[in-house]
Amino acid sequence: MILSGSSHPELAISLSKLLKQPLADVDISKFPNGEKRVWVKTSLKKATVGIVQSFSDPVDEHIIEFCLLADAAKHLGAQKIIGIIPWLGYSPQDKLFRPGEPISIHVIARMLETVGVNHLVIADIHSTESLEHFSIPVTEVSAVSIFINYFQKRSLKNHVAVALDKGATPRATEFAQALNLPLVQFEKFRDRATGAITFKSQTGDMAGKHAISFDDFVSTGSTRIVASEILKQQGALTYTDCITHALLAGDSVVKLKASSIDHLLTTDSYPIPPQKRFSKLEILPIAPLLAKAVKPLLQ
Repeated sequence: MILSGSSHPELAISLSKLLKQPLADVDISKFPNGEKRVWVKTSLKKATVGIVQSFSDPVDEHIIEFCLLADAAKHLGAQKIIGIIPWLGYSPQDKLFRPGEPISIHVIARMLETVGVNHLVIADIHSTESLEHFSIPVTEVSAVSIFINYFQKRSLKNHVAVALDKGATPRATEFAQALNLPLVQFEKFRDRATGAITFKSQTGDMAGKHAISFDDFVSTGSTRIVASEILKQQGALTYTDCITHALLAGDSVVKLKASSIDHLLTTDSYPIPPQKRFSKLEILPIAPLLAKAVKPLLQ
């Protein structure tokens, strides 16, 4: 049985069809004081339940909603609860950055475990260190395969895979090896005083090349915009970003539209409303990848 939160009902419908599992009848509303009210109307006795909810904006509201759905499923007798959370909000906050701060992902982990979640399915987490805070099994899927499949159907003459920093290297390497492309690696530097970002090439040449870069998520897009400008200054003909989770926070859409980025390729792991879609943005479905990971857990 698939339960859908309010963050991404389209994804829940797609998963329901791919897994050939019914969608539960769920009513989600608010009390006059702003508190969430969740009512699962379908019997879940002895059922394996997949709760679909990306922790997207408004993040805290969607987390609380997920927890209420999980608790409702537990009280209805669900035998197993699988959290299908492609974008795991708070995962970038995986350590103590300053004295007095919490380890936010640790708090989220405890919340999900307390409400009875037995297994998590997520996509491209920002840091694997975040997973160390969970005591329940976590299945992480990688969207690199989605991007590989996309580019396999296209001409890749004079294309190169680009790793802008160490964190992007594993994804870029997997992509380059799968499509037999050169890999150009950079090192990223950030001025602690001004916040300015610079990139220094470690391997390869960008002149006359079409650059394909990778990252797990983009929030404001500032780093990606700077990268596109620098690579084009070094002779890159075009710049394509492959991003698993496009958060598109604040005025990022305006900045990305006006940027040197030619193509922003992403998945629908994070719901992108019509008003945030633009000509450079192309969205690929992540449901088949998630369904493949969830299917063995239904046994």
